Amino acid sequence: MLKRAGIKLTHVPYPGSPQIAADLIAGRIIMSFTIASSVIGQIAAGQVTALATASGKRPSALPNVPTMAEAGMPDFDTGLWLGLAVPSGSPQPAIKKLANAAHEAMHAPAAVDVLRKQAMTRSMPGPMNSRHSCAAKQNAGPRSRAPRE
Repeated sequence: MLKRAGIKLTHVPYPGSPQIAADLIAGRIIMSFTIASSVIGQIAAGQVTALATASGKRPSALPNVPTMAEAGMPDFDTGLWLGLAVPSGSPQPAIKKLANAAHEAMHAPAAVDVLRKQAMTRSMPGPMNSRHSCAAKQNAGPRSRAPRE
């Protein structure tokens, strides 16, 4: 991203998102690339300005924040993926039971509302499709990588 934008920044490691938000608000850092759910309250309160979202489409909780592509950086999509994992070789009935429970929980109105308020969307590919989806993304490489010169 930095090379494509033609800018130089210094990476400052942080122990977590709360410290990043506090330092943004206090003006101790000038910018951060962070998960929206960790600063959505500060965005709503006007303490932090969101310049763009790194996902492929605008989250419903941040309809006025452009995507990176809309902001001038095409092919930039680094959507966050969270998932459940079990050890390889786990019994299929247990995997199916866990997947069904997760599917039911993620479609509950309360869960949908909480995710929406945190600028997150859900995708439930299922246990078998997740492995193939992850492998395909690894083989494709990061979509945000600048072309090599």
